[in-house]
Parts: sequence; structure tokens; C-alpha cells
Amino acid sequence: MQLLVAVANQLRKLILIREFMDGPHGGVWHADMAFQRFRQEVMPRIQDHDAALKALENKWAEALMPEIHGEGSPKANKKGNRRKKGVKTDLLIAPNPKNAYPVYLMMKKAELFSKKELRDGYTGTLEADRAIKSGAHQPRQVLEWVVLQLTRN
Repeated sequence: MQLLVAVANQLRKLILIREFMDGPHGGVWHADMAFQRFRQEVMPRIQDHDAALKALENKWAEALMPEIHGEGSPKANKKGNRRKKGVKTDLLIAPNPKNAYPVYLMMKKAELFSKKELRDGYTGTLEADRAIKSGAHQPRQVLEWVVLQLTRN
């Protein structure tokens, strides 16, 4: 199960990166880009993208749970001001923007797949999870099937 979860997490991250690459901010990226150029030109766009996503998630959290985030809530300090603590998310491309090299490598990996291939792969991991948990198949066979599906191209 840990292996399957790790594969699913990698696919999810690749999907996020592929979406960024195909979006309006990712047009600067190309596969043969040098790391230094990536840090100077692409990372600021990724940071802007992540900041916008964080702001949107915080806005959604406040709209969905105003009693937790508003005045007089348990999160308020002694002066009545609420603490600024954003929503925890794993949807950021660069949670640690000072370490850009792992992001650079993931961008190179994402370049190798289309959005459809990544989404199909993620769907396959969900189906595999269901098959393992239902006991209908042997976990080893299911994992082999996932690997074959991901590498068939």
C-alpha cells in the first residue's frame, strides 16, 4: 500500500506541474532549459502560481468555515485578532521555493507525459487501491499492473 500511495502522490504532483506548464504561466518552460535560467525565469512564476493558490484556498476555508476563522473563534489571540495561519495544502508546486532543483527535476519528468497519460495513471492507482483493499487480487499483481500501465508508452 505504501508503494501505491507513493506512486499516486508522484502522479498527483506531476499532474499539478503539467497543468502549470500548459497554463499561461508555464509558457517560459522548455525541456532543455538550464537550471540557472529555470531559477531566474520559471521559479518566480511558480511562486506566483503557488501564492495565488494559497490565497484562493484560504478564501475558500474562510467561506466554508467562518466560525473557525472569524472573530471570537478559538484561533483568536487575547486581543481578539485572529491568527494568520494559512490552510495546509499539498497542492503547491514549490512548497520550499529556496530549493528549486527538485522542482526543476519534476518539471523535466512532467514533460515526458501528457495530461491524459498522467490522469489515466492516477485513475489506475485509484482502481489498484480499490482492488487491493477489496481483496479481489493479490497486491503484487496489482502493483505490477500499475507499473505496466504507467510504462506502456
